[in-house]
Amino acid sequence: MVVSQNETKAQQFLAKVRLAYDNLPSWARVPLSGGDSKSFMTFADFSSEIRALPSTPTSALGMTASLVIHDEADFHPYAEQTAAHSMPAIDAGAKFIVVSTANKDMPDTYFKREYKRAKLGQNNMFPIFLP
Repeated sequence: MVVSQNETKAQQFLAKVRLAYDNLPSWARVPLSGGDSKSFMTFADFSSEIRALPSTPTSALGMTASLVIHDEADFHPYAEQTAAHSMPAIDAGAKFIVVSTANKDMPDTYFKREYKRAKLGQNNMFPIFLP
């Protein structure tokens, strides 16, 4: 599951995934099944899918995943709610990756607060800063 800033950004993220998939060698490419749209790709052989969602008040609500990515999280209008909705999957063992450039127009965001808490060891996140 990938959560992006808005629907367009979510679709752009999935387009990058699709480009990577299309360029895999044929022996490594698992066939897509029925579901392949701008917002998801389905792999029947693994009973799995990649779903790209916009950041909304209900994004990720009730969903499970083995990998949750919040892309450009500092720009998510509903970052805190989306993170809270992602927690059941994360608590069940899903990997959680949060990436973002800094939103310099907003000095106090959920992303920045959680990053600072991670640096202080106050949450279970592992902070990595790439200048």
